[in-house]
Amino acid sequence: MRVKHKGQQPAAQLPTGYAEFLENLKVSIHQAQVCETLSVNQGLIFLYWHFHKEILQRQQRAGWGIMEGFSPRILKYMRVFSEAWPDEQIVQPLD
Repeated sequence: MRVKHKGQQPAAQLPTGYAEFLENLKVSIHQAQVCETLSVNQGLIFLYWHFHKEILQRQQRAGWGIMEGFSPRILKYMRVFSEAWPDEQIVQPLD
């Protein structure tokens, strides 16, 4: 038997279908968050690919040397990525 404390209201009953509605809302919010995360990541991947592609072209055409002011590790990852997938269609954002 539950003891009711002084000043405490009895537990309110939820409307019919409320729990299902709330669960569907949570799932929809989570799906939207995942979708937005993937969209942002896709845009960043394309940006990094394009950025390093430009650096490679300028190094080859204009003799640019080491890129100061950029993280060597990030430049290495971008280089490996853009050399592994040189075709822009592979990394182009989907519309």
